[in-house]
Amino acid sequence: MKLLLQLGIYILLSAELWAKCGSGQITAWPTGKTLTQNPLLMLEEYSYGKQLLSDTKTKYRVYLQAQDQRVALEVQETLQGYHMAQVILRPLQPLVVGKEYTLTFDKITGSPQLPLVEPQSVVKYSQDNQPEAAKWTVVASRDLTPPSWISKPTELNKTHQEYGCGPARFVTYKIAVTEESQVLVRTSLTNVETGQTAVYLIMPEQGQLKVGHGMCAGAFAFQAGREYQVDFTLVDASGNQTPWADKKLRLIKPISSTE
Repeated sequence: MKLLLQLGIYILLSAELWAKCGSGQITAWPTGKTLTQNPLLMLEEYSYGKQLLSDTKTKYRVYLQAQDQRVALEVQETLQGYHMAQVILRPLQPLVVGKEYTLTFDKITGSPQLPLVEPQSVVKYSQDNQPEAAKWTVVASRDLTPPSWISKPTELNKTHQEYGCGPARFVTYKIAVTEESQVLVRTSLTNVETGQTAVYLIMPEQGQLKVGHGMCAGAFAFQAGREYQVDFTLVDASGNQTPWADKKLRLIKPISSTE
């Protein structure tokens, strides 16, 4: 009976984990309530199936919609992670100070096979990690000042945790930067043996930057037995950038005791 109970609990937990792995979601950045007059926006999608963001140049257009104005957003870059994707966007025309804009999608082709993307399905997360509508009010400011490093990034720990859907593997760095809440870290991970480089934007949290992936998805999927170099560049909510000027940091993939 005890074995059956344990098996039942395992099945229920595994089903819940798989449900979380199978769900798709689009989140928006910056996370604050305002935009500058020269903003950079980032959308991130988590999906095990076909990712909608991969179609933002060919089948969808993305806009900032005000009550009496629609501003098209141009795709600057598309980045691919482990079961995740990002698109980097900029407005094609000036935003009006004081107006509130909501992020919206439109189909280009009008094909009925394409899913509708409702405004409420795209969210941004507040500082207390609560989902909010992806909308912002424009302030009278053009930010041309790059973010800055306060100190060198240093490795804190490596973690490897087995879950029902698979392992979660991270190398966590301590970072100190100005305006952390409105800064992303453009992280480049290079396989030392092959020279292949993957790039993804990661949001620091409480002075820490986690490089790797969770049980279902993440920025990077480490290859077994490989050594990497990692390089960081700060990117703020107006697109100003500051690379880490020193040499790249060495990164060894975290492994389990059985690998």
